[in-house]
Amino acid sequence: MNRVKKERKIPVVVTMADVCCSGGYMIACVADTLFATRGTMTGSIGCIMQIPNFEGLSKKLGVTYVTIKAGKMKDIGNPSREMTEEEKEYLNGFARETHDIFRNLVLPTARTLKIRTKCLMVVR
Repeated sequence: MNRVKKERKIPVVVTMADVCCSGGYMIACVADTLFATRGTMTGSIGCIMQIPNFEGLSKKLGVTYVTIKAGKMKDIGNPSREMTEEEKEYLNGFARETHDIFRNLVLPTARTLKIRTKCLMVVR
């Protein structure tokens, strides 16, 4: 987004409605102007991964899985089995790296944010 903004030399305007978190917040950070309502939920710097483990439930129900793969981490996050420590470490590293990228983009813009309150009415 920053690259396109610089190449085209155009201002970027972002409107935020009910929620602007995570990826939406990341995109909003490159804006020259932001519009939000008083009730807009904005923010959420972080990275989360939630991977279910249905191994116990599958056993209870008599469901078995056949996994065919080529590559060591090809079925990482497979819900039919418990994740290995090596897989957890790999995904933790990925989450930390993503979080660092996010923080490096968001924090500098958050420090320069100027908030102005104005009333806007839209009639349809």
